[in-house]
Amino acid sequence: MTIEMWITYIATVFIFLVSPGPSYVFMLSKSLSYGFDKSWATGAGDLTAHLWQICAASIGLVSCIYAFQNFFILIKWAGVLFLIYLGIKQFMKTSSIIENANVNAVRKKTLFWQGFLMSSSNPKAVVF
Repeated sequence: MTIEMWITYIATVFIFLVSPGPSYVFMLSKSLSYGFDKSWATGAGDLTAHLWQICAASIGLVSCIYAFQNFFILIKWAGVLFLIYLGIKQFMKTSSIIENANVNAVRKKTLFWQGFLMSSSNPKAVVF
């Protein structure tokens, strides 16, 4: 693969990463809630899921998704349900001084896995 192709690919992935979508809004939400010190873990989880999706696509997951379209739809709706769950959880949460003091109690590992699950349930990278 030529260097021009790699640069084009990296630029496209960057555009997908910053394009408004579920992962972007989720990372923005975590950044506003916990600050950059903790929110980078969410972005790392998102990028790890993209790496996993790219590797899976390169070994033929795309052809499997094409062959098993119902499974692909199931994964997509699982992502939708996860987003709805996170939205309801956020709306039901009451903000207080005590809760804001618990920002430090949130573990980076939890934020990483939340970002990973969010991005894994979004088929944008596999389709790309």
